[in-house]
Amino acid sequence: PQSSQTPKNLILRISDPDTGTSIGVMVLNENIISVDRLLGSFQAATLKQKEMLIIQSVRSVRHDQIVLVMDLAKRADIKKIGFAMVAREGI
Repeated sequence: PQSSQTPKNLILRISDPDTGTSIGVMVLNENIISVDRLLGSFQAATLKQKEMLIIQSVRSVRHDQIVLVMDLAKRADIKKIGFAMVAREGI
């Protein structure tokens, strides 16, 4: 079954921040995750998953949130980071 397989890569989707907030909701491989749990999740990833993190976001996501994610990924020894811009909020 597809759901029991470990995803090949780490995929983090970041949505638009809600009005009055600075952090968009993050979804790591289909699970909503908070900033304070992100490093632990990155560190717990398999070696294969740590080869690549793909960050998907809409253009309005704040740069400081992207930089924070990149810093946490680096601290967790993730080798490469890729970016995918999403045209609309439907991520």
